[in-house]
Amino acid sequence: MRNQIDVDRVTRVLLADGWHDVADEDGNTPCPEGKASSFGLGTVEFVSERRDDDDDFIERPAFAFTEPGGQRVTGPLTSVLAVAAWGEIEEGAIVRALVASVYG
Repeated sequence: MRNQIDVDRVTRVLLADGWHDVADEDGNTPCPEGKASSFGLGTVEFVSERRDDDDDFIERPAFAFTEPGGQRVTGPLTSVLAVAAWGEIEEGAIVRALVASVYG
């Protein structure tokens, strides 16, 4: 089974401490249908200015988004338990969909 999640349509993220609202790229909350979400994917790497050796640092898949009020949340992708997103199904009807897992 292959699930595709459009990161621009993510409105809420479930982490270990509960659901988090995702602001849109303009800071509105929650991200309304038709607006691009602040949710995004990339990598995370912990670094230290006190160490000259970069060999111990490993990049991992990560997520990031902005909450209402401007708080930035980022972490390893494996900490995302679920996402809620709006999308089009069945001849263009807009619905809010809960995607049970980002790993399908």
